[in-house]
Order: sequence, then C-alpha cells, then structure tokens
Amino acid sequence: PGAAEQFFTADIALHELLQRRGGNRRSARLVADIMGQLAVGSMRAAQNPEQRLLAIAEHNRILDALAARDPVAAAAAMEDHVAAVKARSLADWTAARPAEPVASPEPDR
Repeated sequence: PGAAEQFFTADIALHELLQRRGGNRRSARLVADIMGQLAVGSMRAAQNPEQRLLAIAEHNRILDALAARDPVAAAAAMEDHVAAVKARSLADWTAARPAEPVASPEPDR
C-alpha cells in the first residue's frame, strides 16, 4: 500500500487504541461511529502529504502528553487535534466543491 493508505490505517488504529485505553465505552462507541462516517474525508486528507505531516505532529503531541502522564496536556492536545482536523477538512471540502452557478437577473418586463 501507498503512503496514504498506510497513514489512513495507522490513523484509524491510533484513534481506536486511544479510545479503548481511555476506558470510556460510550465514548469509544461514539468515536467509532464518527470515524466510520468520516472515513471518506479521512482518506481524502490522507492523500495530502502536508495534511499527513500535520496530523502526525498532532498525534505525537497527544502521545507525548500521555507518556508524560499529563492528562491536562493530553486533553488540550486532543482538543487541538480535533479542531485542526475539522478546520482542515472544511477548508478542503470548500476548496473542492464546485462553484455554485450565479443566477441571471430576471429581465425587466
């Protein structure tokens, strides 16, 4: 598999691992549902090397905070990651969306 597919697989695995290790079954189910719904967007983002590098840096920040046993920093890093992914996804979808046709003015009668 290519870099995008490898990243996508690792990204999903990381998110699943974090949810399982977090111990909150309800949260894990919600994230699993959300990740399933966002799979197309996630794979689309994985195609972009810049977006992959940004996500990897965000993941490393989360993992570093967890390794340091700093729940405040881990929560902040996770919140920052979710916000950054949301912003990148919206920007990507907006840029990829075709421009809406401009309506012609009605002729005066």
